[in-house]
Amino acid sequence: TSLICPISIYFVMDCLPLLCTFAVCSAVISQSLDRKRFVVEGAVRPYGDGQYEYMHPRPGALHVSELTSIAVREGDTVIPDNLDSLFNVTGEKSRQVKGRTVLARDNKTVVFYADQPFALEENVSVKFGPGLRVRRSERRKKEHEAGCYEWSFWIRTEYGSASVQTILPFDYLDEKNEQEAIELGSIPMNRYRTLPTWAAKWRPSPEGEKAALDPKNKENKAIRDGELYYFGVGGNYGEHIGQSVITTREGDLVWWVKASAGAGMLGATQNGRLALWDQRPNDGAMAVYEVNSTYQVVDRHQMGHGYPLDYHNAFFDEEGNTILTGKTKVNGVLHNVVHVLDASTNVLLEWRSIDDFIDDADPILPGEADNGDVYHINNAERTPDGNLIISLRTCNLVLLISGKTGRILWRMGGRTSDFTFIGEDMDPPFFGQHDARQMANGNIIMYDNGRRWDIGGMRPSRVLELKLDLEKMTATRVWSFTHPSKLSSMCCGGIQIVDNGKGRPQTVLIGWGNGGPFFTEVTHEDRPRIVREFEGLAASAIAAPLGKACANRCRQRSRPLKARPPVGSP
Repeated sequence: TSLICPISIYFVMDCLPLLCTFAVCSAVISQSLDRKRFVVEGAVRPYGDGQYEYMHPRPGALHVSELTSIAVREGDTVIPDNLDSLFNVTGEKSRQVKGRTVLARDNKTVVFYADQPFALEENVSVKFGPGLRVRRSERRKKEHEAGCYEWSFWIRTEYGSASVQTILPFDYLDEKNEQEAIELGSIPMNRYRTLPTWAAKWRPSPEGEKAALDPKNKENKAIRDGELYYFGVGGNYGEHIGQSVITTREGDLVWWVKASAGAGMLGATQNGRLALWDQRPNDGAMAVYEVNSTYQVVDRHQMGHGYPLDYHNAFFDEEGNTILTGKTKVNGVLHNVVHVLDASTNVLLEWRSIDDFIDDADPILPGEADNGDVYHINNAERTPDGNLIISLRTCNLVLLISGKTGRILWRMGGRTSDFTFIGEDMDPPFFGQHDARQMANGNIIMYDNGRRWDIGGMRPSRVLELKLDLEKMTATRVWSFTHPSKLSSMCCGGIQIVDNGKGRPQTVLIGWGNGGPFFTEVTHEDRPRIVREFEGLAASAIAAPLGKACANRCRQRSRPLKARPPVGSP
């Protein structure tokens, strides 16, 4: 039996002995992961005088959403008795706060929901306990009752970013797009192999497989093998219309949809559905939508606590949780929020930049950025050790956040970095980066833009892989790839490590942001070779616009994207 997360089974081949289901095999994880590269936390309870693993909002927190829930996690499995008596909540203006208490799906987090939003600018006091009983996981028969704790927090002073979001029922495809889909004869996709940490290689439906046996299709290796890539392109930039497309490995269009407010393909969820972000006309806010094998919306995901969705990234972990990023503006500064939500939309963990970026711990110096978007989160996802890795491009910072406590475990890059960087061309190590993630071997890999739109050029964009030593706190450059043309992109871009099957070397798929080409696939070896490269779009995959010219061409479905032949080592 291999110890591997279902979401990562085709991420990289050497992950097999390292990853496993976090909820079931946490003890094995602790023994298997190299502590020089991973942070494996045992029982940690930094809150409530050492009694609790996690509390939200944090004691003394400022600018909390008026729609917040209140959560406490002791760290062990809760015995669900008398939950309604655990929380006593009062507000300076709201007085005694009525609400309901639920046990989240992890069976560890107790969550209180107020019946009404809290009043603006009020101080909220919480008295928790007594009565929380847990069953110690290391000795399952032993019960423990956590002690009481009291704390308070402040509700935000401005009503703006947080709001009750109205969701109305609707059909995802309007009549025009639905008719176009019928005319295109789109192939429903409903089976996948994992491509990056959780996204997908696509395989055709049974109808598609039957069509692939047609003699006239046998010359198309991509159809014959049934291996299809997806590419997400999105955002309304000028005259460009946000779209999502799926193409074969050879560049032939399989499916596309035009988004009403700009969209980006995200990948496949644990239940085998396609996920993409968009805002439909009848929806009150941007959301991540799940669509079925006929591309009809069957579910949607939004941030909790009324925060608007930041539509760079979404991640679906093997425990059925969704990780989303959001934003809130405080005193003219756009702060970032990360949520881990369970299948019942309970917020299991909230991280906010405003809680941790204070005084000398703030990666942005006063006056360094004057556009308000001083951090700019662009991805957040699980790491093999169960924590969260977060990329903040404007301050050139990558964070590791505890998956248990929500506290920062290490900082990489920028002016508050914990690491010493080793290797050529590592000053700075990365700049305006996107898509940072931790690989199964513990290395950190990312798309290093090398520049930002507000500062300009520093060096060509590249994919950068760093080997960590958490004992010496060093990060050593072990692999990188720069395009032979030395192209650079001021925004967007991303990478995906591709498992090409048994006996085939893995490759790296690179979306170059607004620097084009559409994408490049290279070998992940000491002397990387370009395997294939696709052009013909206005900009690249991941989070970039698709031009009208390509949109018109794609509708015809008769012209594939232009594929360049393989070239030698750069």
